[in-house]
Amino acid sequence: MIILSLQGIFVFLCCIWVSECSNSNCNTIGNCEDCIKKISWISSSCRWCVLDRKCHAYGSVLNPCKHGQDIHKDQGTCPAETYGVYDSNEAYIQLLLSAVAYANPDDNDPKGISSCLNDLLGNEGFVLQDIIGEPCDDFLFDYGYCYAITAFSETKKMITVSYRGTSNTKQLLDEVLTTLFIPKKAADIGGHVQAYFYNANSRLYTCVLASLKDLLNRFPDFDVYINGHSLGGAIASITSARLVKENVVSSQRMALYTFGMPRVGNKEYAFQHDKLVNNSWRVVHYDDCITHLPACTLGSCTVVNGPYHHRTEVFYPKAMTKSSNYTICSANEDKRCSTGVIGPTSFTDCETHHTNYFGIPVGSHLER
Repeated sequence: MIILSLQGIFVFLCCIWVSECSNSNCNTIGNCEDCIKKISWISSSCRWCVLDRKCHAYGSVLNPCKHGQDIHKDQGTCPAETYGVYDSNEAYIQLLLSAVAYANPDDNDPKGISSCLNDLLGNEGFVLQDIIGEPCDDFLFDYGYCYAITAFSETKKMITVSYRGTSNTKQLLDEVLTTLFIPKKAADIGGHVQAYFYNANSRLYTCVLASLKDLLNRFPDFDVYINGHSLGGAIASITSARLVKENVVSSQRMALYTFGMPRVGNKEYAFQHDKLVNNSWRVVHYDDCITHLPACTLGSCTVVNGPYHHRTEVFYPKAMTKSSNYTICSANEDKRCSTGVIGPTSFTDCETHHTNYFGIPVGSHLER
């Protein structure tokens, strides 16, 4: 009887709470400035969450922002949101660079990679700088190296870092097992990231940083673009934020383009990444299921502080070409975009949408 009474009280209080929240009308406000002026249900202002760009009542379970991440009247003013502009032509170029990162150098001989750059991007003037490889075996299997490629283009006034994605089944199994059994690691920018992504980035970062600094000394006014597909996108995500955090590259000169990237870290990592890397584009090919992994904790990307994407998703339809229409998604986990289309799908569809972007089979494009 006592348990039933407690349950009844709990349900009653929840009903009051939900009713009060729904009557606050916070969710009808579409901008930060008006949101924090609006009074919520207990004489506290509504909360603006930068993760979903929505206004929420105080205490709402629909607010994905944790304490300290949302904005309210007593905290201060709304931040100026200045973001880059997505360029589909630039995305295509960055995808081709991501494809080059899958090429296997022979005895670390750069000639093959240089030929790939010329074949794919001859008109863009890219020149290979360094090929960086480090052993990537992390859990059970022995399968080789992770790679990064640095290059530059005087034509485009651009320095690039391209990370290779998952290259074989053993590596994929290692990523899965590490995610399942190894705790996440504290990210340098804040929050936590998956251990495999963190370790891969750490092994490559010292040499990537040295190569990048050499190029920045030669071309101090060039922009820096970091790119990668799949696992390569996750490593690129961590690198881009570290470079801005460590003042190696300013946020105004940094751009990130990823393709089929999994969830790199938790909500705090996403929050910090959004603040550091303004020109960030997470390109998703329809229901590419890798972009939904690791899965949100307990199936909810909103309530629990589990795996969470940083911004900005660019959502493409099934038939993805350079000229396809796309959606720029305002929320980090936006149901108008890939979060809203995930569901029962065949493995073939999942694999096809993950491995093919803009009609290019990214990991095997250079084998043709």
